[in-house]
Amino acid sequence: MSDYKIAFYIRLSINDKRIESNSIENQRLLLQRYVENMECQNIKILEFVDNGYSGTNFERPAIQELLELVRVYQIDCIIVKDFSRFGRNLLQTGYFLEQVFPLYHVRFISINENYDSDEAKNNTGGISVTLQFLRNEYYSRDLSEKSKSVKYSKMQKGEYISKNCRYGYKKGNNTLEIDEPAANIVKFIFQLALQGNNYTKIAKELYNKKIVTPDIYKKHKRKCKTSEVYNPYIWSLSTIQRILSDEQYIGTYIMRKTVTKELGERSVKREQKDWIKIPNHHKAIIEKDVFEQVQKQFSHLKIESKKERKFILKGKVYCGYCFHTMDRRSYKNPIFLCRHSKVDTTFPCHNLTILEKELEEIVFQMISKQIEIILSGNLSSFNVQTAQKAELQKQKNLYYKKKQILYEQYIKGKMTEERFIKINLELTKELEPIQNKLEEIDFQLQCSQRRNLFQNQIEKIVENNFHSLTQELVDFFIDRINIFKDNRIEIRWKIQNFM
Repeated sequence: MSDYKIAFYIRLSINDKRIESNSIENQRLLLQRYVENMECQNIKILEFVDNGYSGTNFERPAIQELLELVRVYQIDCIIVKDFSRFGRNLLQTGYFLEQVFPLYHVRFISINENYDSDEAKNNTGGISVTLQFLRNEYYSRDLSEKSKSVKYSKMQKGEYISKNCRYGYKKGNNTLEIDEPAANIVKFIFQLALQGNNYTKIAKELYNKKIVTPDIYKKHKRKCKTSEVYNPYIWSLSTIQRILSDEQYIGTYIMRKTVTKELGERSVKREQKDWIKIPNHHKAIIEKDVFEQVQKQFSHLKIESKKERKFILKGKVYCGYCFHTMDRRSYKNPIFLCRHSKVDTTFPCHNLTILEKELEEIVFQMISKQIEIILSGNLSSFNVQTAQKAELQKQKNLYYKKKQILYEQYIKGKMTEERFIKINLELTKELEPIQNKLEEIDFQLQCSQRRNLFQNQIEKIVENNFHSLTQELVDFFIDRINIFKDNRIEIRWKIQNFM
């Protein structure tokens, strides 16, 4: 007997973190206790957690992973603490409950609302649940607006202090307090800059003195594990640049530098005119005249030289040894290089480079090979499977007809009960492999449909231009590219198991 696959779906938004009962641990415990009382055998539990995501839409990684398994018939039941965990939007959530889950034979249980789709006949639970959804939706919008309003008001007064303070400071009582160990490093960096050292030389000096990066420093303070870090003493040049240009070190309060349109999305930088800036807000680490002198010294390295450049492999190229992104240098023959290990000649990726043109050619060849494999797939298999299903359905209908005739003979008294039970059991046993084969072909047809759809997408991409690497090809196929010595590369594909 196959496993009965139950999916726990747990969601925690930023606002939910203030409510203890909504914590991930409490949600998990509630779901586990519920399953202990279910009358099911061979249960297999799968857990999906979205931590820090809004329920107002379904653009959440864990819910997307769960829905993908639903689409391939790998989930039998979904259990949530309440409807709002799954989604706060009535129309979207109702669509899944009334259209999608019944289609894929998925049972849905919401514990707090005492809702079970097996008992509710696949509707959303009537007027009481509809009203609960509307309350959830209103609550979500109202809470979000109130929270933003209070936060913005505090920012304007300089009273809002983020837990994630700038390196060199720590959170105090409605203000920023100096974190002496980190502040001394900030002073040291400014001192090195005043001595005429550029970003690379400063990074080298910090490495030689074995000073850990800001990220590692904060993790040590929180007693977090840092075993995955390749080397804790290698400072990125962008980190040094940010420190040397940050006005917060002269006592200026700065907020609203970025905006996030939707929880879970990447933040976007605001224009400086939209920032909140309050001078002389907190204790300065760096004197104003020292700060201004450093700005003049590095003025030729300001962001003007780092204008947005459009190149196909942007953000995709990583060092295969230290796993940091590789920089693109616009020489006559542009290259990608790993500058992260520049301060240590013993690193395997020291001075690791690859020509952009060569990399694009290699990537194009590898994508071309994958496309060749995909498009050479047997598209006729779908027709064969459809024909097999039709034949098996005929056989199944024939057995049902035999069972119907058998039952009619029994009702008319032309057959004893003992003989009826015996023959009916024999017909059921003969029908079982046909039914199993039908289910198998149904699954294969689902896979074939998805594969055919995928092939159609590929055909549309390559039908117009397939002579060189394009942005569309890169975005569709590639998650990241790891570079090693001797131009050896490793591609992490967005889509695994192409066929």
